[in-house]
Amino acid sequence: MAAGAWLLVSCVPANGAVAASFRESFTGSELTSRARVSHSTGRVELHRREADGGIEGSGCEHLRVTTSRLGSVVEWDHAVPPCRLIDELTISISVRSNLPGIRVAARVVFPHQRDPRTGGTLVDTLRGTPATRRGRWQELKLNQMLPQLRERLVLLRARLKLPQLDSRDAYLDRVLLQAEPPPGQLEMWVDELSIGPVISPAATILGQVSVAESNEPRREMVAIRLDRMTVRGSPFFPRIVPYHGESPEVLRKSGANLILVKDHRNTKLIRQLRAEGLWVMAEPPKPRAIDGSLIDRGQATLIPFGEETSGILCWYLRTQLTPKRATKLFRWADQVRAADRRYHRPVLADVVGLEHLVSRHRILPAISRKVIQTGYPLKLYSRWLADRRSRTRPGSLSWTWVWADSAPLVLEPEQIELQVRAALATGYRGIGFWKTERLDSDRTGGRERQLMVGLINRELKLLEPWLSTSTLIGSLPVRIGRPLTSAVATKPRQRGRRVRARQVSVGNESMVRVQGPRIDRRLQAALFRTDFGRLLLPTWSEENAQFVPGQMAVADVAVVVPGGDETATAWEISLTGLRSLPLERVTGGVEVRLERLDRSSVILLTSDQHLVTRLREKIVQLAPEAARMILELAQRKLERTRGVDRELTELGVPLEDGTRLLSRAATCLVQAATELDRRRFGRSRYWSDSGLQLIRILQRSHWENAVQKSVSGVDSPWSRCFQTLPAHWKLQQVLSRQEVHAEPRLDGGDFEDLDRMVSAGWSSVRERIAELAIQAELYPYEDGVGRCLRLSARTRFDAAGPRSLPVPVATVTSPGVSVEAGELVRISGRVRLVRSRHGGLDGGVIMDSLGGADAALHCRRPGGWRKFAMIRRARSKGSVRVVVSLEGVAEIRVDDLQIEVIPGRLASSDRSPTVNAQTPR
Repeated sequence: MAAGAWLLVSCVPANGAVAASFRESFTGSELTSRARVSHSTGRVELHRREADGGIEGSGCEHLRVTTSRLGSVVEWDHAVPPCRLIDELTISISVRSNLPGIRVAARVVFPHQRDPRTGGTLVDTLRGTPATRRGRWQELKLNQMLPQLRERLVLLRARLKLPQLDSRDAYLDRVLLQAEPPPGQLEMWVDELSIGPVISPAATILGQVSVAESNEPRREMVAIRLDRMTVRGSPFFPRIVPYHGESPEVLRKSGANLILVKDHRNTKLIRQLRAEGLWVMAEPPKPRAIDGSLIDRGQATLIPFGEETSGILCWYLRTQLTPKRATKLFRWADQVRAADRRYHRPVLADVVGLEHLVSRHRILPAISRKVIQTGYPLKLYSRWLADRRSRTRPGSLSWTWVWADSAPLVLEPEQIELQVRAALATGYRGIGFWKTERLDSDRTGGRERQLMVGLINRELKLLEPWLSTSTLIGSLPVRIGRPLTSAVATKPRQRGRRVRARQVSVGNESMVRVQGPRIDRRLQAALFRTDFGRLLLPTWSEENAQFVPGQMAVADVAVVVPGGDETATAWEISLTGLRSLPLERVTGGVEVRLERLDRSSVILLTSDQHLVTRLREKIVQLAPEAARMILELAQRKLERTRGVDRELTELGVPLEDGTRLLSRAATCLVQAATELDRRRFGRSRYWSDSGLQLIRILQRSHWENAVQKSVSGVDSPWSRCFQTLPAHWKLQQVLSRQEVHAEPRLDGGDFEDLDRMVSAGWSSVRERIAELAIQAELYPYEDGVGRCLRLSARTRFDAAGPRSLPVPVATVTSPGVSVEAGELVRISGRVRLVRSRHGGLDGGVIMDSLGGADAALHCRRPGGWRKFAMIRRARSKGSVRVVVSLEGVAEIRVDDLQIEVIPGRLASSDRSPTVNAQTPR
């Protein structure tokens, strides 16, 4: 080192080593350090010696780095003479920077220990306190390293699974400066590096250990730190799309960053995907014995994965978890980890139940449930996701599949976004778009789905630095409506009746009814805390939106964010623009107001204006393509909706305002195209969203007309989506002519005679749970006249309630009723949910074998008796059964259950729904 100086100290230790000190003043012209950035998007723009600019005008080193992503790590390091770690050892270095947070650190070498991750000598880093000054020189020190080393050894032994980690003769050989700056430019000056006292390790140790650059532990390709995932040092939010024969270019344009491939041996496909910048999630092989069982790791192992699998980012264990299969799953995961010693990639698996146990085995759980076009309400879906995630190990990463198709029914594109928002708002750190066909399928609604998936993925990529590193605080209520002014008086409630507020004019004008501010139950705003501000994510959970979404847009919105920085500003983020929002200090925090909130609004509160500038630059790049995609999505949906509206009109069930809504939607899209041609992308998006809102209003009105006499949207095979409403009305016309001659065929559905039910073939199953008293019985009415079926689960007095329950806890199954292909079947009865635990997750389910779990009737709201009737069509000759299930700690009663076969047959339809699986397999 040209400018380094050795200063001998009059101290000779017992082993004969001479204690000295090392000092570097950076006065020469030759660089003695190096600088690097963790992510490929960052770059070192300047790294040189300066003749002046240091402390007291002396020489120094000058470093300028530009980063474009949150989570990028900037590292400056300088080689120093190897020195043993002793209590008196102190490192001192002076730093001046335009940003605070720079830390001094030291690299420690363990000469007698090999790193199982790389095969080289194990090294680790000890860190000091961060710099707090900005634009001024500050001396950073690192001392008392032995206590910190002891703490690091505890973590290293646990992380590397090395309980006998050998830390003898550990020494220090490099000094580092580390920073994780926000996107933008980091400028730093370094001067006056000193270390002392320096006691060199024994020559024999230095001779046998050579920590060359090639043997240094390289940064892990993928790392999981609690609920944060990083790839090559940068935050990573998985956006997963299964591969079904699409070209790599189509998958890249979808905005995904992780492609699910079934065969990990398809190296040609993996190379093609990596060439497009896409990572792969693959299913690993299973080590099986001759009898087909999984071999334990102690008996045999998989062949280690080599360089040919470097394009695989993580492993996906495609399995359906049950308590009996849990052990097999864990054996498989252990085998995969043993064979993946080179890359240490995470293991993911589908999980519903045993979430805590699975997450403890370091398996990232995919917690998923189908909700779209089912009887399960969307609001309960959000609660279910939160409840299941809370059962995992604290701090573990969870992800979920959202349904992106539902053939043969047609999924509305907004329903994909509803699922994604629900998952994000409950803290999930990865989204997979489950589909069973090509993403670029030409099936009805296929292009709309492709466009929506692309828009969602681009939005997730834009928000990736926040979503992948933030902390979910909770949900905030959303208030809509303008507050009444001081010149307006409000009449109170009269005689206990609920009346709307009245705006009373102070002049001679007549009285006008208005609606003041109120909490909108359809909306919640998830609040996230990040290092660079707070993020508000509005989510919609309108009733029956799982069948047909509502308008998903409101005006005059206000959200009160608790606490907050007084210097922060609020910004509405979209793919086509960044708009400032007014903030007002109110009791309890700050109030954010929006003139209009639609389905894709995101709000950022930050005081970092440089971050806002970088965000605006990214949006400028995304806006042209995003505006075009939104316009095409609206145009295709308008064309499809117009065709269904025409069919419904021909069937004699037109919508009174249908023509006007379609005309207004078309006018909005013409205006959107005009604004797109003028390159006014924000205005183009506004008109496209307005057109989509009008289309959704039309669709929802048609659907409500169709199901206004139904108990649920699953009462008919074709009432579960907008596209099949013409078939639903045709079915109603057939029923109006034939159901008067319906033939009852279920024996014992009145639940009066137990012996008669047993002889007819009724059966019941109850789980054995120590904490619960579970019953399935014929229960008498309060007046003593007649009996009904009662399923009940109560917590025992001497036991605490179980945290995890099987689904269901009790079932009663009817005997089979024979049907012929094409026959119509009506399943009717009465049901009452007597009680359930708070939150609505527990309750009862009535399911038939023709409709399956997707068309099941869910009872989640306690109340009185209500009638139900579900129409089904037999696709083939066979039998139909009805299953009454109890989920959770609740009580449900059923009576007058009947299966009736309606004479005559319905013609076969290609769009007839089929029984779909409950989880993606």
